Amino acid sequence: MHMFRFPKPGLSCLLYGLLVVPACAYADKVPVTSVERYLEVATAAERARSRLVELSRLLVPVCHAPSTWSLGLPPFPVALEAPKMDHARQIRERIIREVGARPGEFVFTTNQFRTPYAAAGVQRGDRLVAIGDEPVPGATTAAFTKPGREAESLALAAKPERHFTMSRGSSEFPIVVNAVETCRLDLYAVDSQYAYADVYIGAVTVTLPMLADLTDVELTMVLAHEAAQRVLGNDGVNASRWFLDAVTPTIVLGIQNIISKNMETGTRAPSSENLIEADRLALMIVKPYGIGPDAYLRFLQRMQETNRGGTAPAYRVTRPLSTQRQTDLEEQIRRVSSGEAIRPPQSIEAAKLVALEGIGKALARADALTLAVAQSSPPATAGVVTKTHRLRVPVTTSFARIDDLDAVPVREAGKARFRHYLTLPSPKAFVVTAKGGWRFAWNNANAMTIALDECSRDGSTCWLYAVDDQVVYEADPGKRIAQSRQLSGD
Repeated sequence: MHMFRFPKPGLSCLLYGLLVVPACAYADKVPVTSVERYLEVATAAERARSRLVELSRLLVPVCHAPSTWSLGLPPFPVALEAPKMDHARQIRERIIREVGARPGEFVFTTNQFRTPYAAAGVQRGDRLVAIGDEPVPGATTAAFTKPGREAESLALAAKPERHFTMSRGSSEFPIVVNAVETCRLDLYAVDSQYAYADVYIGAVTVTLPMLADLTDVELTMVLAHEAAQRVLGNDGVNASRWFLDAVTPTIVLGIQNIISKNMETGTRAPSSENLIEADRLALMIVKPYGIGPDAYLRFLQRMQETNRGGTAPAYRVTRPLSTQRQTDLEEQIRRVSSGEAIRPPQSIEAAKLVALEGIGKALARADALTLAVAQSSPPATAGVVTKTHRLRVPVTTSFARIDDLDAVPVREAGKARFRHYLTLPSPKAFVVTAKGGWRFAWNNANAMTIALDECSRDGSTCWLYAVDDQVVYEADPGKRIAQSRQLSGD
C-alpha cells in the first residue's frame, strides 16, 4: 500500500479529501474554517462537490484548460506521522478520532453522488487500499503539484479502469472504479455567515448559508453559472478593477462598494456582458437536467430580493440581475418556447458547443446526472425531502432497546460502530454477522438490501439487527432476516 506523507510547507495549501482553503489562500476578511468545523463543512458541501464533478464532465468540450481524468473526490491521506504544522496535525487527529481512520490509510471523509467512486459503492468512512505498487490517484504527494496531477491524469486516461480493495468496518472487498474525463473545477466551501457564490482564487466558491438555502435544482443552476464563469475566464475580471480602486475618489468608491462590492471577499460583480455570457453557457449546461431558462430567471429574481437594502455580502451582490441580464434571459425563454435553441455564448466556437450538447445527451441517457429530469419550476424556498425505505420495514422486536450497546451481538469495535450508526440519517440499516462482524448503510432508500447483500457477497452468515432506530433482531435464528429476498415491498 502506498503510504502518504504530507508535503513540506509551501508546496500547497490544498488539503485533499476535504478540499478546503486554509488562511494562506484567502483574503484577510474571508472566514477560515476552524479545525473543529472541517468535517461539518465538508459534509455540508458534499452535495455541491459531487454535483460539480457532474458539471465538469459536461464542460469538457469547452474547458479552457486540458481536460483531466478523475475517479471522483479523492480520499483523505492520513499521514503516517503527525505533521509538524499545527493546522495539518489537528485535522489529522480529528479524522483519526471521528472517522476512525488509522495512520497510513486513505479515508473518504464525505459521501459522494454520481462520481466514479460513488458508482463503485464508496461511502463516508471507507478506506481505499491500493493493490500492488499502484498509488491512489489524487491522494499522493505528487497530487499536490501540477506536474503530478497531469501525470496522474495521463495514467488514468491510458488505463481508466482501476481495481482497489475497500475496507469498511471489519471487512474488506474488491471494487472497480472507472475514471471519467472532466474539466478541472475545484469547489471551496466557505464557513461564512452570509449567503453568496463567486469564483474566487481560481475556484467555484459557495458559502454554507447559500448551500442551505438551495434546492437541488437551484444548486445545479448556481454551480453551472459559477463553472461557466470559470470556463469563460471571468474569474480574473476583478484584477483589472484593483487599479480603479486606487485611482477612484474615496466618496465615489464608497458608493461603488455599497452597491457592487462583496465586502467579505473584496471582489466585485462581473459586468452585465460577462454575466450574460455565463448565463447562456450555464443554460446549455443545465439543459440535460431538464432545467429551462424560465426556472433560471425565477431563481435569480428570488435571489435579487434576498437581503435587499443591506450592505452584507449576498448573492445579489456577486451576481446582480441587471436590466440587460433579465432582458437576455427573457429572450432565451421566448426562444425555447418557440422551439429555438438557447442563444450561445459568443466567445465559444460553434463546434465546441455542439460537442457539449452531445455529451449532455449521452450523460442523461446513461443516467449519470443526479437530476434525471428536474422540475421546471423549483419551489420559492428550499424544501425538505424525506427519504423512506423502498421495502417494508420489519416489525420491531423485544430483543433489546436500540441504545443497549451491550446487547448488539458484535465484537467490541462493532459496538462503537453501532453507536456511530445511531447518529446517521435514515433510512438506515445495521447488519450483524455470525462471527461478530457488522455492516451498515444509511441515507439510502435501499439501506436494508445494501447492508444484507454486501454481507452475503463475502460469504458471511449475517442477520438484520436494526432498521432506523428500531431493533428487528430475533433471539431465535430461524426468525431472523438473513437475506434481502426475505424483505417485502408490500
